Amino acid sequence: MPRLLSRLLPRRLPHRLPRRLGVRRGLATRQVATLQIAALGGVALLLGGAAVAYVAYTDEGDPTQVVRDYFAALSAGDAPRALSYGDVPGGSHELLTSAALAEQQRIAPLTGFEARASTIHADRASVQVRYRLGFAGRPQDIGTTVGLRHVDGHWRLDRVAATGQLAIQQAAARASLLGGAVPAASVSLFPGALPIGFDTPYLQLDAVHDHVELADAAPRLDVQVKVSARGSRAARAAVGAALRACLDGRGPVTCPLPGERYVPGSLRGSLRLDFARGLTVSVLDSAAGVLEVTGSVRLRASYRRLDFDNVESAGHGSVELPIRSAGYAVAPLRMSWEQT
Repeated sequence: MPRLLSRLLPRRLPHRLPRRLGVRRGLATRQVATLQIAALGGVALLLGGAAVAYVAYTDEGDPTQVVRDYFAALSAGDAPRALSYGDVPGGSHELLTSAALAEQQRIAPLTGFEARASTIHADRASVQVRYRLGFAGRPQDIGTTVGLRHVDGHWRLDRVAATGQLAIQQAAARASLLGGAVPAASVSLFPGALPIGFDTPYLQLDAVHDHVELADAAPRLDVQVKVSARGSRAARAAVGAALRACLDGRGPVTCPLPGERYVPGSLRGSLRLDFARGLTVSVLDSAAGVLEVTGSVRLRASYRRLDFDNVESAGHGSVELPIRSAGYAVAPLRMSWEQT
């Protein structure tokens, strides 16, 4: 630094200035001082630029910082920036947009990112990370490992998106991806919530399969569907209404009976307030989106029953009704009795 300055700045003013220049010594002194300040400023800018370049290089030379920057881009909904940290996967890129990323962030904001540990071995690195997906009412903490490789002096993510075919196991006909049809071909998605919706509030994605992680790269990404809390309440209420019709004599001949020797249509009684405690609501493996209610209901009732000689006799007491009912997951929900 001193050697550089000595080359740029004059060491001292000459004792005598040529008179023909018409320059006073004081003015010349100020001019040289200005030269000194300007030269110092230029050197400072030069060194400052070197410092900025060094900071940028060290950031890209640190795999942990690269991963931090990538997830910060995801949180900000900046798709182009997120894609710049690695190679863009092949196939369809229609979901690798800021609009798609914004929808993922709307469903479950990515927050609380932490880089737990990193390992570097030659031109390979791995960084253990943890973050939270803020699904409404059920946030999920995600832990995964991000792989990187060293290329041309920079660390690059092995992948910047998850890839695979979205295989929806139930209610596929009622599902949509970002408002459009779920593609049959392989797709690429940023880590985060799956932007899959349904045409009914009675269905939702299963919590285990409602998001993708950066490590997901398989020919097939299974997506499980389950009944929503609203759908569960609606299904139990619909079964209750159908059971009351059976116990009032207004139900079909398929109404549930305690056993095969009970006379259809003879059961009379009333349901307890907590009758649905033993019922389970699930989604059947069908593209149409069918809810099934199974379980049993215990109540006190009167009935007619056949003896071993097929002679009817009246009776009353506590009975248990096996329940199996199904209906399409749309409002108004209508449940039909199935044979148990």
